[in-house]
Order: sequence, then C-alpha cells, then structure tokens
Amino acid sequence: IPEEAKEWATGVTAIFKQLEETLQKNGLEKIELKEGASFDPETQEAVSMQPGKKDKIVQVLEAGYKIEDRILRRSKVIVGNGEKEQK
Repeated sequence: IPEEAKEWATGVTAIFKQLEETLQKNGLEKIELKEGASFDPETQEAVSMQPGKKDKIVQVLEAGYKIEDRILRRSKVIVGNGEKEQK
C-alpha cells in the first residue's frame, strides 16, 4: 500500500469491523465451511465442478450468511465430480 493510502486503508478497515460487529450483534452469522465437507444445496451454491471426491467441497469461493435459520446468501463453492485429481 502506498504511504499516502495507509491512513485511508486503516479508516476503511475500522469501519468494516464496526459494521461486521453490529451485524453480528443483530444475529448475522457467517456460514462456516471447510474443504472436504459434503455439499449441501440448502446452504451452498455449486458454481463449478472439478476433479475431486464426489459431492465434496473442493474450494470455497465466497462465504454465505444467515440470520437464525434464514439463509441470506448461500456460500459459493466448487464441488468434486468424482474424477481422480491429476498430478
């Protein structure tokens, strides 16, 4: 980051953290996923498939969010298609 932008970046980061804390206090939760977990179409959106264990998450592209049991945005993931990975 250029020297003249550091102060601006610090301010934006502080605002983002404040917004995130406020949303969490009001019930917003990030949907936590790990690579290798089973694909769940209720909370996840498969945007692509690639070699890997069938119906397992290969990569998380974008986090999802929910309030209580209501999904606001499904997580975007890449899912394995059952083909062996080439090395």
